[in-house]
Amino acid sequence: MYCNKCGKFIEYEGDTCNECRQKEQSSESATLNKKDLTAQTNGTVQVYKTVANQPNPMMAGFKKALASAIMPEIAMVVMIFGYAFALVSVVGYRPVGGMLVVFVILASTFMLGATACSIVSLVMGIQSISFVKQTVAAGNRRPIPTMVCGIIGTVTSASALLVSLILVLEIAVIAMAVPYAI
Repeated sequence: MYCNKCGKFIEYEGDTCNECRQKEQSSESATLNKKDLTAQTNGTVQVYKTVANQPNPMMAGFKKALASAIMPEIAMVVMIFGYAFALVSVVGYRPVGGMLVVFVILASTFMLGATACSIVSLVMGIQSISFVKQTVAAGNRRPIPTMVCGIIGTVTSASALLVSLILVLEIAVIAMAVPYAI
């Protein structure tokens, strides 16, 4: 057999001689970046090129899942402030005149904001989990970080919504029990 590149006679089966194959491999490896992988199978060399701008498929959907895992904690902090404003306006320090209205508005705003944040986080967590299911159904690898953060986000969001409901009901019960409350 003869080499397809240089025409040199080769004693083994193949399209190119060792010298031409080495030249070809060295030119390919010069253009590849540091993360490229080379695998040797059955005497042939396969080069797997990684593209720098291409995202890691194991991290697909991770940003939304991470946001769904972080947002409920922020909602809980906001809920604590809303609960504190509500308690101040209902049973604690009795602000005078317009300040009472300010405390009630602040409490309502904080509690509504925290509830909205929890609902958005719950939806994002559920979307992340369904994204993982769709990815696996399509035959791709399971994005584990997305799945874990999606589950954490869903559970903590549901917990934050439950806490929000309990706090609002508690404030309503306290407000009804206190005779001089709004």
